[in-house]
Amino acid sequence: MAELTPKELKRICRELQLYSVPELNDKLYLHYKGYKKIESLDEYTGLKVLYLEGNGFRKIEGLDKLTQLRCLYLQENQISVMENLDALTDLDALNLNQNLVRRVEGLSGLKKLNTLLLQGNKLGPDVSALEGLRECPSIGVLDLSKNELADGEAVLQLIVQALPGIKVLYLKDNPLVENLANYRRRVIAALPTLTYLDDRPVFEEERRAVEAWSRGGKAAEQEERQRIEAEKRARELRNYEAFEKMLSDARSSAGPLPPGSMQAGGRIIEEQETKEEDAGSDDEAAQQADKQASDKQPPELEDAEESDGIVAQAVRATTKLSITHTSAGAAAPAAATTGSAAIVTPASAANAASARAVLSLEPKSKPSVAAGGKKMLIEMVDDEETAAAAPEEKQLPPQPQRAAPSNALIQELD
Repeated sequence: MAELTPKELKRICRELQLYSVPELNDKLYLHYKGYKKIESLDEYTGLKVLYLEGNGFRKIEGLDKLTQLRCLYLQENQISVMENLDALTDLDALNLNQNLVRRVEGLSGLKKLNTLLLQGNKLGPDVSALEGLRECPSIGVLDLSKNELADGEAVLQLIVQALPGIKVLYLKDNPLVENLANYRRRVIAALPTLTYLDDRPVFEEERRAVEAWSRGGKAAEQEERQRIEAEKRARELRNYEAFEKMLSDARSSAGPLPPGSMQAGGRIIEEQETKEEDAGSDDEAAQQADKQASDKQPPELEDAEESDGIVAQAVRATTKLSITHTSAGAAAPAAATTGSAAIVTPASAANAASARAVLSLEPKSKPSVAAGGKKMLIEMVDDEETAAAAPEEKQLPPQPQRAAPSNALIQELD
């Protein structure tokens, strides 16, 4: 079993990195150590906060030299008598929760005590257990919950007389809560300084309703609540009007609105944002149109420089103009079999000695020329409007194969 000796106290100070000189310490942590007696604290005269909860103390003692003490925590011990506290003249808070206290006493010397916590003790059922409260009218926070107090009328009357400035009161988990009719209303009406009762605060609206109830019953309370609601709505309306006036003043001081802007809900919205959105949509439409136009363009011709054949390219159904280099004798016989196509040879155009080209307007089918001849195909495609306006040509029968030119004519052409 651990004992509270000077050596033990120094060891604790060393472990908690406190001062090794006892007088310099203003806090001391001795909670949950299993000590049975409060002793060896005479040298710790500078203490302001002392934690002694969770031990096995049966008696309050050994505190006479701690005259500067402000807070004393003695909860969760086995203390049954409130005693030996007269020297603690500066004490502000005394915690005796979860002990065995049967009477409130020994408070006559605590002129500055503000908080007294006695939850979970053995107070009551008679109100005489609280008579010691009269010795300490400075108490502003009192916790008497989880005791055996049964006489609600007497307890309330004692608190009203003994503690005129009380602000926080806990009486829950006592029989008096059930025994006292209109418990919360009665307590609030009896204690005008109270700001917190049991599990929730006491707001001004509740106090007004309770005071009206104490004067005229539930009807008066209902009327007071209606007045409170009307005042709340009027206050909200005043706030709204003040806000609108502030916006109006701000707009007036800012001068006229910029051109091309509109006012909505106290804000100025520039039309430029709308224009930017429209411009974005136009850009998308233009991109879509460019894509469709690019899809309609014919593919490029492939290079056929190394080939003796004619490079044919599939294009739209439109008229093709072909210029073919060939001999005069080979093209003439084919003129009679080309249907609507017109063939012009050097023989029929003798005056143009340098002209060796045969112009032929051919249908949509590929030209057929004998292999071995050097040929060049130039395809020109009319634009969309000409192609759409031109009447559809009749499909011509396939052109018979032309005879191969002689070697002499080929040499001449070269």
